[in-house]
Amino acid sequence: MISAGQVVDVGYTVMTVSNLSNMVIEAQVNEIDISKVKVGMNIMINQDTYEGSKQYMGTVESISLQGKNDYGVSYFPVVVAVDNYDNSIMPGMSIWFQITAMQKDWCLIVPPQAVQNMPDGTTCVFVKAESAPENALDVSQWPDIVPAGFFAVPVTVGISNETGVEII
Repeated sequence: MISAGQVVDVGYTVMTVSNLSNMVIEAQVNEIDISKVKVGMNIMINQDTYEGSKQYMGTVESISLQGKNDYGVSYFPVVVAVDNYDNSIMPGMSIWFQITAMQKDWCLIVPPQAVQNMPDGTTCVFVKAESAPENALDVSQWPDIVPAGFFAVPVTVGISNETGVEII
């Protein structure tokens, strides 16, 4: 704490002046997702408050080409410009963000655990049915892989993330 009239050492920060209307945030994007992030992409920023969650829009300004590692987890710093329309976000506050790298409408999504790779390299979804679907694989050479009452149906997958896989 500094008192009026007190002499301070050279280089000592007495105060910081910030323009809160246009914030810059350094987000951490994990090494798995960084290849999907591009400069200019929109980012949804969320701030949890006592009144609930507030949302802000941001834009990717730059992406570091050098990853960082904390506690065995690799991430890449991404600089995001945020329209802090109500000046609620302040330096040092916690926020969370969501980047939509790709989006499709009207598609079939299954959990990642539902997609199985067979020993021959075929990507399948196990379908529970009374009789074998027309396109079911012959899995007699792998009797312990497909559960009873299910059939391995080959699929082509599209976009995916940690919560869903598109079935084309």
